[in-house]
Amino acid sequence: MGKREDWLFGFAAIGAVAALVKILEYLGVHPPPIMGGGGAPVPIAAPPASSLAWGIGLFVFSFGLSLVGLYLSVRRRRLLTAQLAEKIEACKRRDDIIDELRSAQSKLPSPKSVVGHQLVFAGYTGWKRPWDFGAPQGTLELTVVYIRNNQLASAKDIHNVRARIDYLYDGELRFSADKALWWEEHDDGQPIETPTAVDLEPNQQQCFPVFMEGKSLECPHSALDEGNLSRPLKLGRWTARITVTADACGPLKGELQFTVYRPPGGRGLAIGCQPPLGLTRLPIERRLVRLMISTMDHT
Repeated sequence: MGKREDWLFGFAAIGAVAALVKILEYLGVHPPPIMGGGGAPVPIAAPPASSLAWGIGLFVFSFGLSLVGLYLSVRRRRLLTAQLAEKIEACKRRDDIIDELRSAQSKLPSPKSVVGHQLVFAGYTGWKRPWDFGAPQGTLELTVVYIRNNQLASAKDIHNVRARIDYLYDGELRFSADKALWWEEHDDGQPIETPTAVDLEPNQQQCFPVFMEGKSLECPHSALDEGNLSRPLKLGRWTARITVTADACGPLKGELQFTVYRPPGGRGLAIGCQPPLGLTRLPIERRLVRLMISTMDHT
């Protein structure tokens, strides 16, 4: 109970006592007679009718104060109950989020199953030199994403590394390169190969194109799929969602946003990759989940 309610009940008690005294006076109940100097009692005058009015008024006043104090006490109790219920609900939501994050973490490959293998995004840049595709495409400039085997301690190879690219236009899926072609380089000087899957030695990296540009094309094109086909990218905002998978490894996911636009005074179309025309998100999801769980556990 709050201090305000205590004061109200205190004043109500004082008013009740005063009301009782006035009513008793009106009914003729008096304290013991006061003795005069000669031993004779001093006569007590009859109480006026105003004593009853004062008694009733004080009684009503004290009763009203009691009701107000009771109302404030009940309202305060309900408010505290509601606040407690909100805190309990917030704790339940927090526990549900932690459970969901832990469930997501449990679905990731365990360290024992992947034997320390790990794929990481190693770069997003233009290919070293224009690539001659022959007629009718001609020479095109490639923008590629590099994937690296980042696990050096175990010195284990990662086999059958594959890339899938989903192309979204203005937030809606338009088409996919289910098995994107890689641009596989060899240290021994052999010609570059374009397979749908590669093997990576420790610290080795390979790349695959995300889009291609060239003067012979009316507009930029997507990556090449297993059928050696690409698709045109029209004017507007595009998102390339990348999923890289391999044997005994969890999927690696990233996202590239870019805009196909017409430069001022230019005849052809170009691709903008830097903000505000583009955005790069190539995270490692496993680290993000662990960081979120660690943060929630310490709050």
